[in-house]
Amino acid sequence: MIKEVAADMDRGNLDATRLRKRFYDVWVKELGVHQGNYNFKVEARKLIEHALLDTMTPVLPITGRDIMGKLDIPPGPQVGNLLEKARIIYNNEHCSRDELLEKLRMQK
Repeated sequence: MIKEVAADMDRGNLDATRLRKRFYDVWVKELGVHQGNYNFKVEARKLIEHALLDTMTPVLPITGRDIMGKLDIPPGPQVGNLLEKARIIYNNEHCSRDELLEKLRMQK
């Protein structure tokens, strides 16, 4: 179920076993408070989604080296500033590496 939820959230390369080990005890405790009839799959999915949203940050599809190489910028504070801008852009709209670099080029 973890792999399914991760794929639905565009995090298909997530290490499901590692996430399960990290949150298993919490999830068992949370599921243990339900009484009577409840939908296990729905409640488990909520817990998995919560864990992913609270603990996982999306990794940018670019690096500082990409910025330096594609935007012809030398190492220095501008690279860090553009990485910060890239994170804001990417958090608002997931895009490909090339699209993100083009958006940064327009803001440069």
